[in-house]
Amino acid sequence: MESDSPKKKPRVGDDPPNGQADAPNDPKTTPQNEPSKKSKRKKDPEVMAARKKIQMCCKSNDLATALEVYRDALTKNIKIEAQSFYSLLNLCDGLERNRIHIGTPKQYGTPTTTNTVEANGMEADNSKVEDTTEEPATTTTNSTETTATTKHVDLETRQKAAFEIKEQMDEQKIPLNETAYSALVKLLSKAKQFEKANAYRKAEGTNSRELVLTEREYAALFDCCATVGDAIVMQKVLTDLSEDVLVPSRETCRAIVNWFESPFSSSSSTTDDDKTTTSQAILDKIVLPPSLQTYQTEPIGPVTTVSAGDATQKWQVSHGCGINTQTGTLEDGCLKGEQLQQVKLSTVAWQTMVEMNEKIVVSGKLDQDTSQFQGGKKGRKRTLGDRDQEDRKRMWQDFQNYLEREKQQRPKSASTTFDVVIDGANVGYFQTN
Repeated sequence: MESDSPKKKPRVGDDPPNGQADAPNDPKTTPQNEPSKKSKRKKDPEVMAARKKIQMCCKSNDLATALEVYRDALTKNIKIEAQSFYSLLNLCDGLERNRIHIGTPKQYGTPTTTNTVEANGMEADNSKVEDTTEEPATTTTNSTETTATTKHVDLETRQKAAFEIKEQMDEQKIPLNETAYSALVKLLSKAKQFEKANAYRKAEGTNSRELVLTEREYAALFDCCATVGDAIVMQKVLTDLSEDVLVPSRETCRAIVNWFESPFSSSSSTTDDDKTTTSQAILDKIVLPPSLQTYQTEPIGPVTTVSAGDATQKWQVSHGCGINTQTGTLEDGCLKGEQLQQVKLSTVAWQTMVEMNEKIVVSGKLDQDTSQFQGGKKGRKRTLGDRDQEDRKRMWQDFQNYLEREKQQRPKSASTTFDVVIDGANVGYFQTN
């Protein structure tokens, strides 16, 4: 007969009941230390070390050292990651002023002046460092000399290194991303090897994903066109830029002006059939952003002049032209007195803008807008509740009902259109985040 008294809990050191053996006190088998099923696989430390060294070379713009790390890794059969390949290609192009500033042009070379003692002290320290590095020291070590010379690699070496890296990427079937392609195109432009740049575009178009032009690629292609004189590609890319980029950057404007100031923009020679075929093949591989793929855009206009007899006309480029904001008339420049024409929206563009506005009103954001901020220095976005969204839907429906009532109450002879004022900022952010 069993006792009703509560059973004793086994103490540490007691023999286990029913002759069971003590489970080993292994921390690896305890529940809190059980290995997770989603544990990440550790990467090879040599791979991580090579990546880190190349990243540090990008920080100091040291191509020579990066190439040593790259070739040493190939010799030791250390895997080179795609990220490292992209960094190497950007190093081959040179990282100086490699970014494109969107919006207000960025002032390069303008020194910033501050009145703080700390800033003046820092500037003094920097000047001391620059003075010591410029003077030829008699006791410099080999590492110091190497650091001073590795940042200056000639263009031919950069080109050979870029081709070598690209061939290795092709062997490993690593596709180019946008920034690496831009660096490669700009490097080929300097080498006047536009056909090879076009071949890279064609090859990348056959991969699993195609590259979409950004403003960086537009500027690179403009430089290529001005180097080799390809008017067909220039006209097509300039047309796409006018639809895709609302406010071109200073760097992009410079590339466009370079074309119209180049001798190719006033060439009177006949078009080469082989060159036309090659250019059209490249144009077929250019992928526009999704927002522009549904539009049938007419060419922006000629990018070359027509010869008048023996004389060849040249383009005249005017900078900093003033515009009368009331009449839209140019106040100076080569087109002084000409009036800017209105831009008509196609039916597809109008419907897209209406749907976009409705989505902004109802949900407060667009699907592709992943930013946490509202823009215009308005702070972070507010989270909308179910009640807020219902109120927004009701107000949007009230607005549509109002338009319908106004339309029905007007006389039949009156126009059914409404005069509206469109905020310029809303036009500027149309189809963007």
